[in-house]
Amino acid sequence: MLEKNLISSLKDADGRRWQGIPSIARTSKGTLYVAWGSGGTVEPEPENNIIVSRSFDDGKTWSRPELFIDPFGEERAYDVCFWMAPDGVLWCLYNVSDRKKQIYEIRAITCGNPDEQYPRWSHPRVIDFGAPFSFRSLKPIVLSSGEWVMPVTWSFRKEDFSPFDAENSSAQKLESYVKFSSYFPFSKQLEGAAISKDKGINWELYGAVKLPPWSLESCIFERKDGTLVMLSRSEAGCLWRSISPDKGQNWGIPERTNIINPSCRYDIQRLKSGKLLLINEFDPAKRVNLRAALSTDEGESFSEGLFIDGRYGSTRDAGVSYPQFTEGENGKIYMVYDYERQGAGEIIFASFNEKDVE
Repeated sequence: MLEKNLISSLKDADGRRWQGIPSIARTSKGTLYVAWGSGGTVEPEPENNIIVSRSFDDGKTWSRPELFIDPFGEERAYDVCFWMAPDGVLWCLYNVSDRKKQIYEIRAITCGNPDEQYPRWSHPRVIDFGAPFSFRSLKPIVLSSGEWVMPVTWSFRKEDFSPFDAENSSAQKLESYVKFSSYFPFSKQLEGAAISKDKGINWELYGAVKLPPWSLESCIFERKDGTLVMLSRSEAGCLWRSISPDKGQNWGIPERTNIINPSCRYDIQRLKSGKLLLINEFDPAKRVNLRAALSTDEGESFSEGLFIDGRYGSTRDAGVSYPQFTEGENGKIYMVYDYERQGAGEIIFASFNEKDVE
């Protein structure tokens, strides 16, 4: 049965002007972590920061939201992502940008005692793979061969770079590149995969997939035959797909899928049962019709699924959006999403079982 609970809204947000883009993780002992973006008057702004809340009773009640990550100066923190690594360490991945200093990077902090009252977090470190611009939004995955793979949006920031050159499989540090006045590289934006063979100590970036405008926030899953599939949002009214035959080192030319999406973040992961679970806004233009759907054929088709929320806000981007989920040790699905970031400003928790989606 679908159960929903409001974690926070702007009515009780201690003066926050907007909030959204949430992430969720669950420890093996059942502690739930949810974090989201806020700070300043809108996003993106230099004042953007990250808020966190925890639940110790399976999502029934939540701790008072508190400031979690707030970099110095004009460094903007955004698009937080919680991820439980196989060794039980909780990772918090987030993006940082500073237009004046030309910083566009991914940072990480980790916690080895996430169930305790006072969790101890490591100092932030930059995940550096040589790309002058990079950010990510969705969770890493662990391949059947043991590597960790993380979807990354990135750019060389070089005017004459051709994304389908034969030498484009790995990002390299460049001597000269174009500076950006925006928070995004737009036409120079590429999609790829960061791969770690030593449990997150070092990462290497592969792939330079060129997609239609405003394509980002990719998600990667591994098929049962070992190939990787990268799905990406776009302004084309659907998700796009690129396939890697070699564990993410090379990626094919992208193609449209029949998965409807209004250019908004979604989430897809493989469940313990072996099925793929997709949580997505199934509308080509509006952030409405948030549903969970299952696939038994490796993502080629999806069930009608479970209806979660259909509200639509006052503007195109103000409806229900940015779902993210995790599967508990108990097989239960735990998810978060936002609604009307600058209006109601709701951060919503929901839970259900796989059988509810069938």
